[in-house]
Amino acid sequence: MKKIYAIPKNKKCGCGKKITHHHLFCNECWHLNKKTKKLRKKAMKKNKSWGILKKMVKKKRTQDSEFWLIPKEIYGPLDKEFGFDFDPCPYPYKRDGIEIDWEKVNWVNPPFRAKDAKNGHGPTAFVRKAIEEQMNGKTSVLILPVLSMLNMLFEAGAEVRSCGRVAWINAKTGKKWKAPSNCALFILRGKELKQEGANSSHD
Repeated sequence: MKKIYAIPKNKKCGCGKKITHHHLFCNECWHLNKKTKKLRKKAMKKNKSWGILKKMVKKKRTQDSEFWLIPKEIYGPLDKEFGFDFDPCPYPYKRDGIEIDWEKVNWVNPPFRAKDAKNGHGPTAFVRKAIEEQMNGKTSVLILPVLSMLNMLFEAGAEVRSCGRVAWINAKTGKKWKAPSNCALFILRGKELKQEGANSSHD
């Protein structure tokens, strides 16, 4: 006999949506990936939440390689433009690029996460190092992960200004956020519209 699950009222999935499946998931999360069926069953047996399940799925999907190389079609034109003479994050791994001096023009492809780095030095550490080397007259070209919306703004020619850490104010209480978040301004200036016939000749 098929077991029937009663869905509790006003309960939400880990993603914030209304629960529709077995006290744990919304319909979208439950059908998110058919390949994780075994993991879902395992989580159900252990009465795990969706947050725990996502970590299980993420671990299952982890790639074997800890090194990822930039495609030649991206690196080639950059090397031609800048003329790189040093790579602080080479493959195969030689030494920690944070602990050594860089050269005049550097190509920097750092670990995208600190936990992926050999010595725990993630992208922020390499950005700090690049700024330090800049003060010594050295140029660095860094490739870093960004949100797709940021690339859209960059490609549209947005001006960028740092806002530092913004202590946002609660609209109801008037109190400032205790953990200010890093923010930036992206300015898209209006482009002049081309007037029809403005450049056309008249008899």
